[in-house]
Amino acid sequence: MTARTVKLRETDSLFVGKPSAVWLAGHGAFFVADLQNARVFQVDSAGTIARVLGRPGPGPGELELPLQLVGLGDSALGVADETKKAIEIFTLSTGAFQRARPYEGLIMSVAVDGPTVWMGGVSPRHARGVKRWDLSTDSMTYLVPLPLPYQRSPPLASFFNTVAVAPRGNRLIVGYGADRAILVVDRDGMAVDSFAVPFARRRGEPADLERRVDPKNDMELADMAALTSVLRQVGVRGDGSLVFVHMDFGFVPPRTVTAKAFVSLVSADLTRACVDAALPQEDPSDVPIEFRGDTLFTVQQHVGGGQRAETSLVGYLIDSSRCDRVPVSHGRLH
Repeated sequence: MTARTVKLRETDSLFVGKPSAVWLAGHGAFFVADLQNARVFQVDSAGTIARVLGRPGPGPGELELPLQLVGLGDSALGVADETKKAIEIFTLSTGAFQRARPYEGLIMSVAVDGPTVWMGGVSPRHARGVKRWDLSTDSMTYLVPLPLPYQRSPPLASFFNTVAVAPRGNRLIVGYGADRAILVVDRDGMAVDSFAVPFARRRGEPADLERRVDPKNDMELADMAALTSVLRQVGVRGDGSLVFVHMDFGFVPPRTVTAKAFVSLVSADLTRACVDAALPQEDPSDVPIEFRGDTLFTVQQHVGGGQRAETSLVGYLIDSSRCDRVPVSHGRLH
């Protein structure tokens, strides 16, 4: 069920080329990162673009590949730039650039938990998948070892580099993009449990994925993408239950990426699941995802009356009342 749709009031000079991330601020406002044009839009609750943060370029406060947004309370916004390997931090009230915080590896998901920012993404040098950024000390610690298949197969870890992370109480829920095992870890990155999200409509994550990946790393992208479902994001609902979004990617020749998104729920006690509800989306490619309570938000684009795609923030209310639940398996999954 669609709970909210806000269409951006774009112009010939202010428009989103390719949305890569969304962050929901207070009073209905939100921010959208534009991967194509290397900038971030601040949008009010009516869809009016109120401010542009950053501009294309390699200098301080400029952006090259803005991949994720990090909401730092009510005063600042961080923009994780994949090319610069730095989080560019801007003041929300003025849009002024403050400073840059370098990082290593990838930032593919973000969860802010008070003075701690949890960021998911494979970091090859550290062989870890989660970064813990302590805002009070500005220290960054690399946690949660790569799954064994990722350690043994660099092509697997390189291609399926998404890591989803979400804090839940004194634990973290961590999922590597193409690994079957969802980890429950403590805040120092030590695993205390693991489970698998069952699948019905999505491709699923095959147990022999490592064997299927060409170790010479010369597989076609379309063939690699068709091997498995990819975990894109995980969210925690108010009752402690978990929401997982998996993507089934594909390619339309010569270079068009397609994706189908599936939403699954796992009960708070991690014993039952409702799996693979299809997420409606007009854009056939990957879309940014953000959770707020029982609502899943995406930024979608569709071609309107003109040549340029129209961009909207779309919220879907997550309703599990008519869910047929299946058991969740725990334990060793490799």
